[in-house]
Amino acid sequence: MWSQADATALEAFGKRLGAAGIGLDALITVGDIAHGEPFDPAVAKFGGRTLGGILGAAATGAAWGSLVGPEGTLIVGLLGGIAGAWGGEKFVEWDLGD
Repeated sequence: MWSQADATALEAFGKRLGAAGIGLDALITVGDIAHGEPFDPAVAKFGGRTLGGILGAAATGAAWGSLVGPEGTLIVGLLGGIAGAWGGEKFVEWDLGD
C-alpha cells in the first residue's frame, strides 16, 4: 500500500519531470528557430505542446488517481501529457493551416 509520503514524493517528481520536459522542448524550439524555422509558427507550436501536455497530464493523472489511486498515476499522467502535447501541436498546425 502507498503512504501519503509516497504519493507526495511521486507528485513532486512528476512536477519536476514536467518542468524538465517543457525546458527541453523550449531548447529544441530555440534550436529549430536558429536553424531557419519561422519564429511565429515555432513559438505557437511550442505553446500548443506545452498547454496540451499540461492539460493532458493533469486530466489523465487526476482521472486515474481518482479511480485507481496512486499506483501507476505517474505513468498514466506522463502518457496523457505526451498525448496532450501531440494533440496541442496538431491543433496549432490545423489552426495555422499547415
